[in-house]
Amino acid sequence: FFAKEEEYRRKPKMLSVTLANGEVVSWPEAVKELSSGDDYWYIGASGGAHFDSYQICNTDNEIIRMGVAHLTKEAAEQHAAALRKINNQVAK
Repeated sequence: FFAKEEEYRRKPKMLSVTLANGEVVSWPEAVKELSSGDDYWYIGASGGAHFDSYQICNTDNEIIRMGVAHLTKEAAEQHAAALRKINNQVAK
């Protein structure tokens, strides 16, 4: 039962992949939509986490479409770390 006057945050759905060496790499699922003015974090081209406020524009929509936008810095950093591990495994 949920109290209407309380604020809740859902635990993010986790995605994972098993690398060729057997290591399981997991990261939080990226957000699929935001409302104008929502704050979010995303993985930039450098691989780091960057902060922005969603505006209905091509750049923000592309970040959402690419699947690299998150509601927290920690989630974006986890996703970036997972991508680095996956890329390093593929590059070997």
